[in-house]
Amino acid sequence: MNDYISVLNEAFRVGGEFISEYVWATISLADRKMKVYYQAKDQNAAIFLKDFEYNVNVVINPIRQDIWKT
Repeated sequence: MNDYISVLNEAFRVGGEFISEYVWATISLADRKMKVYYQAKDQNAAIFLKDFEYNVNVVINPIRQDIWKT
C-alpha cells in the first residue's frame, strides 16, 4: 500500500512512481473533488497528477460576503 496517500484517514492511490516523493492534495468543496499534485525539486511548476471524487458529509454553506474587507 506504499503507492497510496492518506488524507483525512482515507487512502487514495497515486502511483508507485511517487513513493518517497512529496505530493499534496487540495480538496475543492465547490466541485467535490480532491486534486493531487507533485512538484519535483528541480522544477518551477507543480504537475497535476489526478483527481478523485470527494464527497463531504456536511452541509456546505456559501461564503458570507459581509465578512470580507473592502
